[in-house]
Amino acid sequence: MNGRHDRRLAKLELDLRPAATLFYVWRDRPRETARQAIARRFPAGVPADARLVICSWQAAGERENPIA
Repeated sequence: MNGRHDRRLAKLELDLRPAATLFYVWRDRPRETARQAIARRFPAGVPADARLVICSWQAAGERENPIA
């Protein structure tokens, strides 16, 4: 395929693909994990079109696994 066909195909894919909904999930550190915060926010399950951003306060220099 040439560039013109690639652009047309990409536009069709964007038109057909549903847009994701962005959700910010705050977790209460250190009492709950990211998975627990997600379960608290979405007790019936995460929507299919959801894109999650897990947020929590951290001390300076602290690093951790965001899904742990």
